[in-house]
Amino acid sequence: MADGEALATWQADSLERPDGAILRLAHWLPAAAPRATVLLLHGRTEFNEKYEETAGDLIARGFDVWSFDWRGQGLSTRLLEDRQKGHVDDYDLLVEDLRAVIDHVRRVEGAGGGQRPLVLISHSMGGLVTMRYLVSGARDVAAAVLSAPLLGIGPGRFPTWLVKALSRLSVLSGRGDEFAVSQRPWRPGRETFEGNAVTTDRDRHAIQQKWFRDKPELVLGGVTWGWLDTTIRTCEALFRPGVAARVAVPVLFALAADDIVVSRSAIGRMAKLVPGAELRTYARARHELLMERDDVRDAFLSDIDAFLKAKGI
Repeated sequence: MADGEALATWQADSLERPDGAILRLAHWLPAAAPRATVLLLHGRTEFNEKYEETAGDLIARGFDVWSFDWRGQGLSTRLLEDRQKGHVDDYDLLVEDLRAVIDHVRRVEGAGGGQRPLVLISHSMGGLVTMRYLVSGARDVAAAVLSAPLLGIGPGRFPTWLVKALSRLSVLSGRGDEFAVSQRPWRPGRETFEGNAVTTDRDRHAIQQKWFRDKPELVLGGVTWGWLDTTIRTCEALFRPGVAARVAVPVLFALAADDIVVSRSAIGRMAKLVPGAELRTYARARHELLMERDDVRDAFLSDIDAFLKAKGI
């Protein structure tokens, strides 16, 4: 775990959007001439610091690595006055942020003497934004890897049809920025390893909790009704006839066999709809594949490497 991190030197960067929002970027400088550039796209609640180990591992495989905090989380501009509320009104806004970050990365590369193939490696909610980007006229992307992408809400205490109805009703009644049922602020000690839904690795589970304790400005709690409503409708739109067929780059879908955070069946269905897509399933793995125990994580990283090499990257 420490070996990868030792290879990475993180350089902070930022990007101001036309509406005044600030996106917080990170650039892990490569140790040698990289074969390609990777842009890491976080899941909900995540932030640049969480991916230090992964950045080091990717650098060791020959990549230049960038990442950024989505607006609404990390140290990018938040969307609500209450920083604990996870909220999105429109995923098109996040797609445009992604497009702007890609343009920024390309400008930086161009100033350095040349551009390399660009690969998007996205987790969970980042995978949803990536899919929206890929079907809406993506440019400058050589391939995408989607780790447990959010293409449908995972099984929970309430059926999806009920969550969908309640979230739509809540938004229409002006309660879109309120915490959804069962959602709440993050508090120290509340997210324990025992019974967690994201990883079987105790040490990696502790990474996000430690950062939240040590740097409270990173903290993000549960989701709003507005987040649920927008997310469900955005996921459903991707499954409309002909939409997934617009994807024109190679895509690797990674599915965690024990994932209960996102819909595993939705990932499987999307992998069949995207032209030429590949699907890998990881046994005894939970939602955060890049935060899983070494055997799962190493297998996933090796699959990413092999997938990209097969595509000439």
